[in-house]
Amino acid sequence: MARARPDHPRAQGARTPRRGVAYRNPDWIFRPVGPASELDDIGHLGFQYGPADQPAATGMDIARTKDSFIIELYTIVTEIHQPS
Repeated sequence: MARARPDHPRAQGARTPRRGVAYRNPDWIFRPVGPASELDDIGHLGFQYGPADQPAATGMDIARTKDSFIIELYTIVTEIHQPS
């Protein structure tokens, strides 16, 4: 299980600026799709993000770790769903 670096600003209680997608859409949720998988120092998790009844985006996070810390994180958006 990876954890935040203790020297990272968010680990020290810094506030995130209020201008991101989550701020503009507070009712949107992040949902994992399937189980997380890992092999050696690489982990993968599929996700859906958006309103509970209709995800706006699907994709995956791929992380590389060292000594249980995430050292690289890639987010790949595989599909963007248009609102109906």
